[in-house]
Amino acid sequence: LLADLGKGGSRADRAVADSKAGAALLNYLRAAAHDHGQTIVMVTHDPVAATYADRAILLADGQLRGELTSPDVDSVLHALSALAA
Repeated sequence: LLADLGKGGSRADRAVADSKAGAALLNYLRAAAHDHGQTIVMVTHDPVAATYADRAILLADGQLRGELTSPDVDSVLHALSALAA
């Protein structure tokens, strides 16, 4: 699934539309995975998007560097900062 919201409107309008559309899409994917017993693999650098997952696997330089169960924004940001150190 690929989505592109386009480039119309002001930068502020696009940011609001993008965040609302992004949240709606992530909610849809989460519900679809739960309702149909499916697995969704999402690759993201966005800590907020990662919080929609049951589990986040952290990669750096092509290697597994950690795992978070029930990630929240703070735990994702902390784990990412530890990877950068």
